[in-house]
Amino acid sequence: MKKQVIEYAGTPVGVLVPEKNALKFIAIKLDVHELDKKLFRTSDELYHEIKKIMFLHNKKSNYQERI
Repeated sequence: MKKQVIEYAGTPVGVLVPEKNALKFIAIKLDVHELDKKLFRTSDELYHEIKKIMFLHNKKSNYQERI
């Protein structure tokens, strides 16, 4: 596997690169920075984590707009 650009909602958020027996995520967007340099077994595992983070970010920003 070569480097793979990872997108969320059509926007690039990082790059997945092979490292030993895993895949390392390099974040390029602050929204997913907490996943930067973490290792994943599959790209699906990474996508699941990105979706969770983005859901929480959206929920938090919707709450702040109401205040």
